[in-house]
Amino acid sequence: MRTLLALFFCASLTGATRADPGPVVRWLMNEPASLFDVGIMRINNRLNGIQEALGDQIGYPIALFSWYDWEQNRIFIEGRNQSPQPREDVLLFKLNARKACGVFFASVRYNAGMRYVGKNLMLPDDKASIMANQFGHDGYTTSTEPTDYAARIDRIFVIRFEYTEESGNSESKGRKYICEAPLLDTGFTVKEETLN
Repeated sequence: MRTLLALFFCASLTGATRADPGPVVRWLMNEPASLFDVGIMRINNRLNGIQEALGDQIGYPIALFSWYDWEQNRIFIEGRNQSPQPREDVLLFKLNARKACGVFFASVRYNAGMRYVGKNLMLPDDKASIMANQFGHDGYTTSTEPTDYAARIDRIFVIRFEYTEESGNSESKGRKYICEAPLLDTGFTVKEETLN
């Protein structure tokens, strides 16, 4: 009898501690993930794998991630220094920022499968970057798959790197150096901003 009462007591405890998912969790469970969602997640996983080594190459820790801008219809692969760099003179700041941007862009493009042949940047044999191929099914195609979808996705990728310098004091303002270019390019443009 004692054994039966103990089993009944244990069973009642486990029933009382069990909870169902709330409305937000249920909504998340019912929302399907699109190939676009999965592609962005795969790219971020790929970027996480190179983040530390890329920070070592540049000389300081960086944040590295991808995201989609609806208004511009662009997929950004973005990096930035995790903490502002010490104040430098203007020329040294520009030199260090340009060097960091060059290393960043070369590494991202290399990890996208692009290789230099002479002075030309070439894509892998399948005519699309590794990043664009993250948006497809693994191991099969469907009859509804658009022709050359990966090559078309490559055209909306933008690489962006922000190099930020701390402000010296209340009289001197910090600076930000922003480098940006399409993934399928060989260089990058540079914009400098003064921080408030």
